[in-house]
Amino acid sequence: MRATTRRTTQIRTMAALAIGALALSGCTSDGKAASSTSPSASKPPPAANGTNVAACAAGRCEVQVSASTKIPVPRDTRVDSVQIQSITADTVTVVGRVLGTRSEGLCTGRKCSSSVAGGRFTLQLGPDSTGTENGLSVTVVTITGKTAIIRFGPV
Repeated sequence: MRATTRRTTQIRTMAALAIGALALSGCTSDGKAASSTSPSASKPPPAANGTNVAACAAGRCEVQVSASTKIPVPRDTRVDSVQIQSITADTVTVVGRVLGTRSEGLCTGRKCSSSVAGGRFTLQLGPDSTGTENGLSVTVVTITGKTAIIRFGPV
């Protein structure tokens, strides 16, 4: 009788482990792929300032933007204007004009490039990348479809 109880316990333990392994692998018990419809998987957390780009005029903001969005920035950044030129699946292109004749920039992150010509600058940034121009810092937080969440602030 004891051997039967031990064998039953072993079978139950093995069945529980198999079900757990299927759950971790993304499959159901019938071998089909489990669906992933979690709302948080497809939607990033909202930007701190939503779509209110006017918040950027104070010097610091985190906004959700789309292509052609104009961003007001304080003059003490030595940047005159900023606009989102385009958004692709993995890159946000930000263009702007510098104030004065001097321009200083830096680029950090996995996907980041910066160029300046004729007083106009272009930053191409991927997620988790930061570009600076004069006193302005631009960080791409996330890209989702045709929108991106971007953080603007002083350097």
